[in-house]
Amino acid sequence: MPNGKNPQDQLRELADANDARLAALGRSGVVVDPVSILHARIDSLMDSLGHVMGPSGPTWVIVAKMAFQAHLAEQFNQVETEAGRTQLAQGALFSPAMIAELARETGMFRVQQPP
Repeated sequence: MPNGKNPQDQLRELADANDARLAALGRSGVVVDPVSILHARIDSLMDSLGHVMGPSGPTWVIVAKMAFQAHLAEQFNQVETEAGRTQLAQGALFSPAMIAELARETGMFRVQQPP
């Protein structure tokens, strides 16, 4: 222990400092994307595991990250499919008169006059 603190205490201090900085950023109006923090944690974990795996570690890291991205892509596919179904179901609740009124209010089908 070079600075006289055990690793657990060092971790707690660093985590507390990072939490305080994140809170300060939030108070100043900066929004930090929680997904990017999650991705950083996953990448850090994979890199750490790859480091202890020896010579095959870098290959394992790439394969693991590819598997994660493929899983994420599949999740997005499912969400997009469900979102489309939800939009279609919501659209079915509108009568033709309601659609016409919405089009009038928004100018959705306004005919463009040539200049």
